[in-house]
Amino acid sequence: MFSMAQNVLSPIAVSAMCTSLSVKQEKTKGLSFGKVENKMGWKASPTAAVIFDDVRVPLTNLISTEGNGFKIAMSGLDGGRINIASTSLGSAAFSLG
Repeated sequence: MFSMAQNVLSPIAVSAMCTSLSVKQEKTKGLSFGKVENKMGWKASPTAAVIFDDVRVPLTNLISTEGNGFKIAMSGLDGGRINIASTSLGSAAFSLG
């Protein structure tokens, strides 16, 4: 599981640009998940709340450099947008016959 977080000990962690990306194992102390939501549409992937209760992450789990997480997340959305657009176009074409 990947998560984005701000370093609460950093005095400059006040914006999205100070967000870091890290890897967390599902059995991390303080990490839990809410109930899976019952969605109307896209059911291929489960959606649930991720709950962090005083979770500590070792620096070895940090991806890239501290403060680079927002940039990584936004670049990941670029591919997702293409995927959603092509899926939508395919569904529209199918519905037209």
